[in-house]
Amino acid sequence: MTAYQATDAVSYEGSAYIAVTANEAEAPGTGSSWNLLAARGEQGPPGAGGSGGGGGLPEIYTVTAFSLGTLVQDDEYPMLEQIAFCDEGDILVSGGYWISRRYDDIVRANEPYVGLDGRQGWRATIDDRFQTGSWKVYARCFDLTP
Repeated sequence: MTAYQATDAVSYEGSAYIAVTANEAEAPGTGSSWNLLAARGEQGPPGAGGSGGGGGLPEIYTVTAFSLGTLVQDDEYPMLEQIAFCDEGDILVSGGYWISRRYDDIVRANEPYVGLDGRQGWRATIDDRFQTGSWKVYARCFDLTP
């Protein structure tokens, strides 16, 4: 059995409890050592199914920019930039990049990005002095279309 201290809050069988005294022998909600914070609710009616195949839930998809990138001239060296954008109205979850030859010191930017049109995406910029080889940028996005 787990030892609990006074003011420990726990979730147990769908409800939430707080320990009013330290205890080891009582399961949450079964004795005087516990106060109910929130009771488990009843099962609600099923929701309307969506057309996305996820039972009406938003889906996550990945967008990949496969181009060679846009040349960006810096004061010191040429850089390549790639941006992978989510579809209009969708939300960026995460992103990143992949480079065929691993030079971590050539990555100058690896970050979320918002375009002039408001679309969210992921941007990576690399130092191209070393002729990097193939690389790509990807964005993982929530599909919010109904």
